[in-house]
This record gives sequence, structure tokens and C-alpha cells, in this order.
Amino acid sequence: MKEAQLWDEFCKEARFTSDYTLMCDKDLNAFIEASGSDWGPSRPEIDRSKLRQILTESLPDETIKWGHRLQRVEEGNKLVFEHTTESGFDLIVGYEGAWSKVRNFTTTVTPHYTGIGYNELSIPNAEQTAPRLFKIVRGGNVFAHSNGRRFSVQQIGDGSLRIGNGSVRPENWMQSCKYDPYDLEQTKKAILEELHDWCPQLREAVEKAQGKCEPRNLYSKMDLS
Repeated sequence: MKEAQLWDEFCKEARFTSDYTLMCDKDLNAFIEASGSDWGPSRPEIDRSKLRQILTESLPDETIKWGHRLQRVEEGNKLVFEHTTESGFDLIVGYEGAWSKVRNFTTTVTPHYTGIGYNELSIPNAEQTAPRLFKIVRGGNVFAHSNGRRFSVQQIGDGSLRIGNGSVRPENWMQSCKYDPYDLEQTKKAILEELHDWCPQLREAVEKAQGKCEPRNLYSKMDLS
């Protein structure tokens, strides 16, 4: 960021005291707890959306061509989009994750389900709405593990806390879970039942959740054969 002359913009959005991490069990008993100098050099956090905004806004106009959804890559480094085709590239970089159209050009391995499904929730304005939990997170991350489940709480730059509830599930769990995974109240009730013997502080993270409710499956394109 310094070499790109974007350090000042980065510093406006980065959180330099957010490198606290607690790896613990369901009762907040620590397996690993570290922050600051424990990690070595400074490890500031910045929300991905803010970093992307800083980088894209620094580029000359017309550098990025929006509205081009890639369909596939063909021989000769040809990019086939929905409504046009471009070619003549020396280097193509794809960063669309497991379902990358660029990666499809280089491998026949198809994405496979990892066996992990999760719910993502959010607590807005957490310092006021969930002060006890806010202090536990300390501007960083809490990862609690127990019986095939990982429950995470992450500080976000807008003051919210992002909640993740992941566990081993069948790929069709969204259809078979007997609740609407897109409905916040139904999801909160189901998670609290699953976390019935977890500590009150982590259960509070579910109870305080508001707004968005996103169910997801995790896929990988690693060749495990």
C-alpha cells in the first residue's frame, strides 16, 4: 500500500489494534490467545470491501470494465463474456473462488462439498447493543470449537460483529433442516437449540443478532485424489 501511495487512505480504514485472536472451547476456555507483539510484526485488519474500494478508486478511469460477466476462457487466452469476446492477453488472473471460470480452463477438477455448512449473522453497533460480547472480542476474532462445530465472532470496521455458526452437515441441509435458514428468528431459535450447553456469552451473540441471515455451504476445488 505504501509503494502504491495509498498508505494514508489505508490507515483511515484499517484497524491497527484488531489483531487479537482467541481460539477456545464452548465455555471460552482458551486453547490459543494472542494479540499485538505475540504475532510479530503489526497485522492491521481492514474490511475487504474497503480495501477493494481504495484500490479501485486509485486506478485511472476506464481501467476496470464493469458489467462483463465471464462465461469461459478459451485457447489463445480468449475471454468469452455474456455479450462480447476479448483476446490478446499475456496474463489472466482469476479470483472467483471454487467456481472460477478461469480455473476451469486449467483443470478438470470440479468443486466438491467440504461437508461444512454454516449460518452467518450480524450484530450491528455491537459496542452499544452487545457490550459484554464486544469486550470479549477486543476488536479482533473469537473462534470457539466443540463437537464438530466452530462458532466465530469477528469485529467488522462499521462497528458490527459478524457471527458464524459452522458444523458438519449434509449438502442439502438448507432443504432438510426443518426451519427457514433465510429467516432470522427461525435461524436464531435453531442455533440456540444447537448451542444449548454453550456458555451464555456465546449464546448472547445469537440472541443479539439483527438484520441479515445468510446460510452457506463451503466448497473446495482442491484435488484430493
